[in-house]
Amino acid sequence: MRKIFSTGIIFSLILFAGLTQIPNQVSSGEPFGGPEDVKFSEQLWKAMTDARLVGNRSITAMPYTGSVHKTILITLDSTVHIGGRTGLVIVKKMYQGPDISIDKVINDPTKNLKIVAVMFKREKGYDPDNKDWFYTKFDPDGTPQKNKKGKLITGRAGKCIGCHQSAPGDDYVYSYDR
Repeated sequence: MRKIFSTGIIFSLILFAGLTQIPNQVSSGEPFGGPEDVKFSEQLWKAMTDARLVGNRSITAMPYTGSVHKTILITLDSTVHIGGRTGLVIVKKMYQGPDISIDKVINDPTKNLKIVAVMFKREKGYDPDNKDWFYTKFDPDGTPQKNKKGKLITGRAGKCIGCHQSAPGDDYVYSYDR
């Protein structure tokens, strides 16, 4: 009888643990903001600066009005090299401020830049449940931003993943299907 009772308790604990997992939990490893993610985001910023996707010498594109982030956006994509690997990077520059407009961004593409949101396609197996994307939100100077709980938004960021899972197609990308 004791054996059956003990087995029942163990089974119940395993079942309870499985049912109480955090929603949008991603593949193994710390969900986001850990030391490895921060180091990788620093390397990513440098690679994007070298590719002129961010920074003082950044190339620009035609701004447009965003529907999701309620801001004026410029989106750039390219491939960058980080630590011997090459990956697709998508950079979304988000402009906000009083009376922000496309004309204001065209006339001064640095003045109202508030967020640089980035998706980088990591190596196969990084986060297979979520298409192996690495997410980061930077300040315009390359400092990773923090969420409301003070955690750096870099790596397997659940809020980013949750939004991008609903992108059309099967690639987590809104601007086009790869």
